[in-house]
Amino acid sequence: LTKTLDELSVHEISIKDRDTDVTANVMLNKKTIDMAFKGILASSTFNTIFAHPMSSDSSLKGDFRAHILLKDPKQSRVEGVMDGKNLSIPLGLTVPLIVRNITLEAKDENFIIKTAQIKAGEQELTLTGTISTSPSWFTVDMDLTSDGFDWETVENIVRGTKIAKDSKDSKDSKEAGFLENFPLKGTLRMQLGYLKYRQFKWEPFHADVSLDGKTIHIRSKKAALCGISTTGDMDITAGGAEIDVALSAKNLELEPTILCISDKKVDVTGIFDMKADLKAKGKLDTIAKSLNGSFSVSAKKGKIFKSQSLDKTLDLVNETENVKGKLPDLNKTMIDYRAFTASGKIKEHMVDVEQATLDASTFGILAQGQVDLYNQTVDLNALVAPVNFAQGIVGKIPVLGHLMGGSIVSIPVKIRGNLSDPEVTFLSPSAIGSAFLGIMERTLKLPITIIEPVLPAKK
Repeated sequence: LTKTLDELSVHEISIKDRDTDVTANVMLNKKTIDMAFKGILASSTFNTIFAHPMSSDSSLKGDFRAHILLKDPKQSRVEGVMDGKNLSIPLGLTVPLIVRNITLEAKDENFIIKTAQIKAGEQELTLTGTISTSPSWFTVDMDLTSDGFDWETVENIVRGTKIAKDSKDSKDSKEAGFLENFPLKGTLRMQLGYLKYRQFKWEPFHADVSLDGKTIHIRSKKAALCGISTTGDMDITAGGAEIDVALSAKNLELEPTILCISDKKVDVTGIFDMKADLKAKGKLDTIAKSLNGSFSVSAKKGKIFKSQSLDKTLDLVNETENVKGKLPDLNKTMIDYRAFTASGKIKEHMVDVEQATLDASTFGILAQGQVDLYNQTVDLNALVAPVNFAQGIVGKIPVLGHLMGGSIVSIPVKIRGNLSDPEVTFLSPSAIGSAFLGIMERTLKLPITIIEPVLPAKK
């Protein structure tokens, strides 16, 4: 063994005990790693020799030789075969990377990865395929599969890498940051059981990933967000990411989707259509803040079994002398509806609901406001219009249907707070803006009359 300030050389080491039978040599310096390994090395043996222990069930078996250039890894060469189990990858990231199992063969300029099971934090991935080296590039042709993956793991890796980089001085960064210029080309085919981002889950998520050395291009091939088809592209570069996706649904059953999106807090049946176009551009770990686009959704001929916000709204209006409990109680009965529509804009994590209408059998609701997807809050102004509310004006004609010479008479309410359980209060008629009224009147082709609720105490 020879050690200097710049180099460590183990000319030859041979170990043999109950679990280990290996011969090896290695030379380490600031520029290269040269090593040869033959046999099997068990963690029990490794941990009795070295200060930094391996996992208790780790092992490395093979017959290989490697010449690795730290500053120019594409010029590195490895030859031989290797099988590994529970090997930690020492990249200094906040998210631990562990190779659960790996079987590979290296010959000339090619690596054949027969299988590689990798754990990143709590996520497990399986890789198979080939990696080829050339004077300029690594070229990959691989398949990646997983039962599921949480995008938060990527954000944590990016965040941890940035913290580690910022903590080093410029000299250390130049010497240790070879991964920043890691030249990679080729194709990665992804098949994930699900992809989770915040509270949203695409199940399944199949995509092709193309790499050209500067940009990672991801194209969705088969993805469904709670049953809603999601197609589009995502480009990732050193400067950040850019997303362009479309969500669509046509004549789909509403109940499975609404149960999924609401985490079973809302239960509504019917047939629905949806269309949304979303774009975003920004840093990878904060890209949600740059999200923008538009959406429209419509549903018809269904039943409402559960919705806390609707239940509270109807309960409140039922307390008035104007209505006197004539609206249905969602805690006791389901509600038939003819149609529901909503449309608006999306910016960052805010959904701007420009107009929403619910045409039920015994009432109608018109609404406008915002939904905060990140904080899971809602802030809506709504008009509740009961059927038979003003006899002779509305009568028994469907609330959102065509009225000959009539008008929709409604009570204003504010829906604000937690998205799954908001507070509902009465709103002054003057708080309903003229723009809101104008949009609704043009949509319904009817005039709207807003009245002050009369509470029993005011009799």
